[in-house]
Amino acid sequence: MSVHFIEEAVKAKDIPQLLTFLSLITQGLQEALITQDVKAVEAVDPDLKKRVTVLAISYMKRCGDKGKSQFLSEILVPALGTHKTFVDCTDEDFRLVEAKLLEQSDA
Repeated sequence: MSVHFIEEAVKAKDIPQLLTFLSLITQGLQEALITQDVKAVEAVDPDLKKRVTVLAISYMKRCGDKGKSQFLSEILVPALGTHKTFVDCTDEDFRLVEAKLLEQSDA
């Protein structure tokens, strides 16, 4: 079905054609939802997250005005290989970031 065909069906108030279109949309959405892999949400260790957050804030304060950008470019992205927010991080991600922060504090 083309957009033009749908426009014509709407203008003509062709209910059977509109219902057919609606059915196609609904079936397509159902198939998309069924085939989509649902990622299991695992709870993050709150103590680990808190430790990493404290280390990250400390690092950013040490770096001054450029603290946040330096944290992203020198700690987070090198540790994880990509940019992520803390909300998206897993326990493994936090462990990698923690190791990188501890490495930087020792240097």
